[in-house]
Amino acid sequence: MSKKTSNWFSHDSNATNDKKIVMLIAKYGYTGYGYWWRLLEILRNEENYKYCVSDAIGYHFLAKELMCSVGDVQLFVQDCIEQFQLLKSNGKYIWNTSLIHRMEHMNQQKEELKKRGRKGGLASAAKRAAVKDSVNKAQAQVEEIEAKEKKLKEKKTNETKVEVSKEEELSNTTPTPAEVLTDINLQTPLPFANLDDLKQRALADTVHFVPIHLRPGRIKTQEQLPMWLDAFNKWLHYGGEHVKSERDYRFHFNNWIQRQDLNKNPEHYNPLTDNKPIPYRRGQRVMPSPPPNPGAAEIRKEQQASRILAEERIRKLKEGT
Repeated sequence: MSKKTSNWFSHDSNATNDKKIVMLIAKYGYTGYGYWWRLLEILRNEENYKYCVSDAIGYHFLAKELMCSVGDVQLFVQDCIEQFQLLKSNGKYIWNTSLIHRMEHMNQQKEELKKRGRKGGLASAAKRAAVKDSVNKAQAQVEEIEAKEKKLKEKKTNETKVEVSKEEELSNTTPTPAEVLTDINLQTPLPFANLDDLKQRALADTVHFVPIHLRPGRIKTQEQLPMWLDAFNKWLHYGGEHVKSERDYRFHFNNWIQRQDLNKNPEHYNPLTDNKPIPYRRGQRVMPSPPPNPGAAEIRKEQQASRILAEERIRKLKEGT
């Protein structure tokens, strides 16, 4: 039984070495030793750890609990007070000083633990609030950048109504949001990006990605490749993962696609039912487990990467204006 939920008190394992207990056992035997510990249990449950013996009811209750006569229990209590000096009395109450000291010490420890728990809870709440505030600020920066990009795009669209050829030239040289967020050089893997950007970069890589997955025995047609990437992203979202490095994204997709039935329609993919385990073979890499929810360290890393990318986007936008 837990100490937190029971009426518990400490008990010395060498109590029989105490001279007072030795005297008690010498007179009453181990029956008296049992009387003593049952009496301590009763004191433990009393208010202020003191038991009232000012009336006959008090001794009758003790006699019932100790399974002896009222006269025997009165004599036992009297000996514990006067002869063994295990109890103290003021005529109305009896108590054991050692028990009171032990209980006061235990209660102080409990209060200290409660205070520490409250401080720890407040500190954890403050950390969570700081992380949430940082995420909100990063999101606000991204939304501000996207609004500026939208205005810039509308301005360029209006200009193209007058000069179509000039608009085509501008559209070829002005970076899109996906190109601003990511490195346009497909030879350089991105450290972090969202799943949609990683999908578009994979489809644009006609050297290292597309040919590998359109080989015989893999995805049948080029039209199905973006559908299977959508299904893969759906599986990652189901596991709570929304941002990955480009290298990890492609390696993860390569393992995941081997688990799928490529004869099925990828548009009907269900992450709850359409994954099957791959038997492990020596020398082969095993499919990673579903991605865990990001912890505080991962969130901070994503925030730093998002902040750097956002600053780069702002700088490019200012240079474009």
